[in-house]
Amino acid sequence: MALAYVVYLQAAGLGTFTDHGGTHVFWMVMAGPVTALPLLLYGAAARRIPLTTLGTLMYLTPTLQFLWGVLALDETMPTSRWVGFGLVWVALLIFTVDLLRSTRTPSTANGAFVHQV
Repeated sequence: MALAYVVYLQAAGLGTFTDHGGTHVFWMVMAGPVTALPLLLYGAAARRIPLTTLGTLMYLTPTLQFLWGVLALDETMPTSRWVGFGLVWVALLIFTVDLLRSTRTPSTANGAFVHQV
């Protein structure tokens, strides 16, 4: 669909795909694989780790973006954003502690040690 749209824009004289030389065309074509490769690698890696680990790691990207905005770009942070950020991390901490406690708590079933998952 995207290729059809680019062809339509070029035919209508509204496109810029070929107006800026070969380097521009090269980078436009390479944008797909450069975007798709990390997503494919992420999908392959996500299948190999537990979902609880994956869910916890998914908090890393927004946190790094937050830190980049505050520390590198000097973004203003009103109190409401700080409170929201803190609440998310408190909830994550509670979830992680509960997860660790439930996976390490031994229980007995018929007198035998059972590892809960």
